Amino acid sequence: VRGLLNLSDLGKRLILNQTKLDLVDEWSNAMFDQFKGSIGSPETEASLKSATQIMTLIFANEQIAPALIGKTSFPLYLEGKNC
Repeated sequence: VRGLLNLSDLGKRLILNQTKLDLVDEWSNAMFDQFKGSIGSPETEASLKSATQIMTLIFANEQIAPALIGKTSFPLYLEGKNC
């Protein structure tokens, strides 16, 4: 993630490679829309990059990541008395 975020002119690069992005899952592709919309505003692009790095650090935490990817002991579907 850090390598991708450190690319200069990320928004322009994403637009130039839109045909490749079209091959990516629709939800994943939508995450790049804000970067594409930040063209011409380096402040907005820097803010988006900063927020993305913070969120990546949070979700990459070794205690949180297993609940998001793979098996988890955390109940994801609550029913009955567990709700």
